Amino acid sequence: MTLFFLGFLALIVSLIYLIYHFGMKIKKKESTLSKKLFYPLLFGGLVLMIFSFSSLDETNALQLQDELKKNEELLNEIKTLKDEKEELIVQAEELNATKKELEDELASNQETLSSNSAELEKLKNSAKEYEGDKEELNKEIDDLTSKIEDQSSLISELEEEKSSLQAQVEDLETTTVSTNEDSSNTSITGPLSSNAYFENCDAAKAAGAAPVRRGDPGYAKHLDRDGDGIGCEW
Repeated sequence: MTLFFLGFLALIVSLIYLIYHFGMKIKKKESTLSKKLFYPLLFGGLVLMIFSFSSLDETNALQLQDELKKNEELLNEIKTLKDEKEELIVQAEELNATKKELEDELASNQETLSSNSAELEKLKNSAKEYEGDKEELNKEIDDLTSKIEDQSSLISELEEEKSSLQAQVEDLETTTVSTNEDSSNTSITGPLSSNAYFENCDAAKAAGAAPVRRGDPGYAKHLDRDGDGIGCEW
């Protein structure tokens, strides 16, 4: 730009000088054009302007190359951005599909949760009922435990009574054996009278009348327990 300005200035000066020369020549015919001043200014200005134009063209060419390079880089960047945009679109579609699946799964889980909540509520109600039944069963168990304890006490008392009765029975057996021995020693070997009476089978055995058949002297129903007509048969 500086060379172009200097060349343009020299060209303007040469033109001004030429106009001045024609003006002076009209007034004074003997006025001559200074070739040493005019032509260097004229041609120098033209050369500088031409040279500046060529430099400007080179500069413009370089700028154009730079702009083309930048344009190519921008095109490549745009292409890259388009590719990234397509990839992002694909990813967005995949994310939307995943989102839909998650929403469906969430809806299904919510339904399951609602069902489980209803089932849980039923279980709570059943648990309350079971608690009531449990309390009743505990009461029954306590009552049965009390009864068992009472029965155990009664059994203990009966065991004691049994032991006491067993002791009494043993004493009676001892007494009976002694009585039988005495009766054996004092028994009559002769025939029994028709009015004979035995208090029990031990007495009948001691008298030598056992077994006592129906119609025999001393037979009585209290001696014939099974009612087969034979008393004291064991």
